[in-house]
This record gives sequence, C-alpha cells and structure tokens, in this order.
Amino acid sequence: MKFLDGSAFLNHYFIKGGWLTSWMRLFPAEGLSSVFLTLEENLNIYARKNNGLMLTVPMAFIEGEKSGGNN
Repeated sequence: MKFLDGSAFLNHYFIKGGWLTSWMRLFPAEGLSSVFLTLEENLNIYARKNNGLMLTVPMAFIEGEKSGGNN
C-alpha cells in the first residue's frame, strides 16, 4: 500500500484497525502523544524525500501433503 505521508499512514483505517492499538501498548500512557507526534513528523519527512511511504506485509505460503505411509 502506498501512502502520501505519515499522517495519511497513521490515520488509515487499516493501520488503526490492525496495528495502532498494539503499537500504543508499547509505550507508557504519559509518553504516547510525544512518541506518536515524533513518529508522524519523521514519517512525513521521509515521505517528502521519498515520494510517499510504502507498506509491505511479508508473508509466506507453504503447502504440504501428508505421505501415504503407515504413520
């Protein structure tokens, strides 16, 4: 997924619904505002320099078949 900047990234429904709550639990409540304001600012700076932000979610799919032996 491509985002215009950090503000768009942090406000996207997919990020809010999928990850933001668990990220917020990583920090003490009194520091949340500062952490996420700094994160947003840094993402915005990065996005300006790199023509946006890209989110990729790595995944692997492995398919197997049980052998027909007498297990």
